[in-house]
Amino acid sequence: LQGARWALRTVDTDRVGVLSERTGLSATAARCLALRFDGEDLPVSDLLHPKLEHLHDPMSMRNMEAALDRLEHALRTGEKLRVVTDYDVDGTTSSLILQAALKLRNPDLDLSYHIPNRFEEGYGFSVIAARKAIEDGVDLVVTADIGVRDHAAVAEARSGGVDVLVCDHHLPPGADVPTDAIVLCPPQATCSYPNQSLAACGVSLKLAQGLLKDHPRHDDIVRSMLKLAAIGVLGHALFVSFVYFSLAAGPVPTVAVLQTTMPAVVVTAGFILFRDRLSLIQALGTGICIVGALLVVAAGSPANLLGLDLTKSVLWMLGAVVMYGIFTVLIRIRPEGLSDLGFLWMLVMASLIFLSPLFVWNVLKNGLTELTPGVIAAVTYITLGPGLAAAYFWNRGVKLLGSNRAGVFINLMPIFSGAIAWLVLGEVFAWYHLVGLIIIISGISLVTRKRAS
Repeated sequence: LQGARWALRTVDTDRVGVLSERTGLSATAARCLALRFDGEDLPVSDLLHPKLEHLHDPMSMRNMEAALDRLEHALRTGEKLRVVTDYDVDGTTSSLILQAALKLRNPDLDLSYHIPNRFEEGYGFSVIAARKAIEDGVDLVVTADIGVRDHAAVAEARSGGVDVLVCDHHLPPGADVPTDAIVLCPPQATCSYPNQSLAACGVSLKLAQGLLKDHPRHDDIVRSMLKLAAIGVLGHALFVSFVYFSLAAGPVPTVAVLQTTMPAVVVTAGFILFRDRLSLIQALGTGICIVGALLVVAAGSPANLLGLDLTKSVLWMLGAVVMYGIFTVLIRIRPEGLSDLGFLWMLVMASLIFLSPLFVWNVLKNGLTELTPGVIAAVTYITLGPGLAAAYFWNRGVKLLGSNRAGVFINLMPIFSGAIAWLVLGEVFAWYHLVGLIIIISGISLVTRKRAS
């Protein structure tokens, strides 16, 4: 794709100006709206000021009444249910929505979930999964993001006495849905639901909306589903972007110094959001860790800290530290049934959605970067190392230790940076690296030690 350039669609500039004035949006955002909608019939209130009241009636979806009746019977009689979904972000979010809705209706429900192993079962609702449901005595399987084209698996489940309810959107034009299952799929024939482009998580949300229509906290429950998207943006997209801007605007030591404030930010965010309290020993340990990290950053001389240029990149890095500190504290609100890899996958997808417009803007402004072997190697390392592996280990560590205890480990970063520079670049591993490591480990031991019972 070298030499390729984006070809922008033409648009009526007068209409863009009218939309911008009418909505208060920038010219760029107004241009997107002008390309998306024809004429002056623009649903401004729905798009720019969305409310729960704007959600379409779930009962307008074909087979919704039958789906709710079947679930009500399962909830009333105590049947054994299993949610089976695809392994991508659409499937995993659908699994969370369906499990949460069912458990809210009946906390004692015998409910399990299954996400297929793509190497053993392939894509879709497989015959293997159907047979496993039969063996486990499941009464009803609810699929999401899969099932509408899996006639053989549905037939296998039904032959073993397992009912199937399908929430899907992958229906090719003219294709038939399984006749021996209850199918929720907007593209199917005679479905009058207004939005035929719902993803599976949207279909699952409509089913959950129908299940919880009489729940006293219906609105609060629906709003809570926005938390995962917020975590993804705070934890990955904004942090990575702000660190990049900080490094581009100022020297590496400045970034390293500001990063040592992360434990203090985590502690403060934990207190503000969840009233977490820090013991005297933990506070002492956090301070010791910061001292050790500053010793390494200053190369053993406090005078070096005074000479740092903190005027160019300080705001970007402080923003990154605050965002990631809040993200670290918010990890605790992740759904209980979500695996570590599933959580990471959702964060990555949320980050891609947030960063894609920035990528397109950068390409339009500066063109594509030449993909030399060095660039490819660097991008591969950053993606697999700091991007995925480090994020997985960090999320897992926060889950096991708690945000206050896990936060101090960030101060080991200058030590590892020095070690890598020594191994890869041939730089000197000085005395202050070793002393700083000892100080930081001492602080970590105080923060992470268990209280005497």
